[in-house]
Amino acid sequence: MDLRDSVPDDIWLEITHLEALKNLSLTAPIFRRLSRPTLFTHFHFHPYTLGVYYRRPPADKFEESLARMSFWCSDEIAPLVHFCKITPWEKHSGPFSIEFTRATLGRFSGLDRLQLTNCIVTDQAQTDSRSEELYASTYAWINSPKDKNPWIPVLRADRLRELTLHAGASVFHKITQSTTSFPYVYELAVSMDLEDLGILAKFPAVQALTILNLGKPVAGNAAGLLPALENYTGSCETIHIFLPLNNLTRLTITRCSPDALMAELSKISIHSITSLDVTFDNLNNDEFNELCRAFPLLTRLCVHITASTFFEALSHTPALPTALQDLIIPWFFIWNCEYEWQEGSNPAREEPIWDGLVNELTMRYPSLTFLCLAGGKFEFYWCKDDESVGEDRATGAGRHVLVYLRLPLSTSDYLRWTAFGYLRLPPSTSVSHQEKLKFYEAQAATILVFISL
Repeated sequence: MDLRDSVPDDIWLEITHLEALKNLSLTAPIFRRLSRPTLFTHFHFHPYTLGVYYRRPPADKFEESLARMSFWCSDEIAPLVHFCKITPWEKHSGPFSIEFTRATLGRFSGLDRLQLTNCIVTDQAQTDSRSEELYASTYAWINSPKDKNPWIPVLRADRLRELTLHAGASVFHKITQSTTSFPYVYELAVSMDLEDLGILAKFPAVQALTILNLGKPVAGNAAGLLPALENYTGSCETIHIFLPLNNLTRLTITRCSPDALMAELSKISIHSITSLDVTFDNLNNDEFNELCRAFPLLTRLCVHITASTFFEALSHTPALPTALQDLIIPWFFIWNCEYEWQEGSNPAREEPIWDGLVNELTMRYPSLTFLCLAGGKFEFYWCKDDESVGEDRATGAGRHVLVYLRLPLSTSDYLRWTAFGYLRLPPSTSVSHQEKLKFYEAQAATILVFISL
């Protein structure tokens, strides 16, 4: 087996940009042969409406679509397709027949992942597809009609590993009442009302569960239903259902208020959460401390917040879990005031004091190994150097800090960071601000500033 065959196609796409791979394939026959399996792994299909809802794309688009379909379904290309994404050719397209299941998906003998987004199918599709079987290990039905899902009956339960399902109560009821279970699905994401927890018993091997768009609150818990669950994502109103599970150690909570989360946690006597990711609109110091006390076993904490000042407050926050290793805080940074820019002015803002912040945190929390602060146009990273020992290890000495500013920057953002001294002005200060911005963007696509602490 050569290197080309031993490395999965998805890894090749991570190593080499798709456009670069296309260009490479045109340079010589050997590169065309080597790149072909990777170039045709992903197929994006746009069906048009049929039957009584008949509506075609414009004539030129229609002919182009037919030619494209013929190429992808050819004997040479079809077996190379591993991922098929299906979306309508226009946003508000009507229902379409799924005859292409036989004409298209049936041709993709190596199909591994199937995703349908915003797709409306005809009622006939409920029976038309039952004679087919799909061998995909990953299936996603996203933002499509919640009362229909014609592919569920034809999915091979022994093949399916990941399932994303935006469906209504009728679809979930059919799954619950059916004799089919999905014993090998380890990742499940559903948009559903948790009126009946019984459906979870159909997925006994699930390790990662996401539940969105919850309906009315549900009593009871999932004890005995998901013995392998390790990672749960959902609203704070649902965490009492899953936290009794012994294996559950990673928790992601969608946007909520600190008060709502604390109210839910008051219903839970004990848990084993070591990784928490939570989103708040507002969070003050007392609430942050209370959050940390509620999760004393954390080794990883990620808090998404909105803030106008933050750095000084963080360095004085005393209640981080003692075993915490990773602290990640992305926030929507609100600048204290708007101002009219004038050359030489230095607007009052909370300037990050990176070294002081890291030193303060690492002195009080020696277990801390990683810190990330992401605020709008910059990201701040600190990582403990494993080679340092003794006092140096405790104080953070010898570490490096990475400040990353995303481009393109607006003129106002450019001027703000110039005022803080993080950006270099063009040689001539007589040019316009837009010209300065162009000069800056020409220097690099991204800016990496390393500061030795």
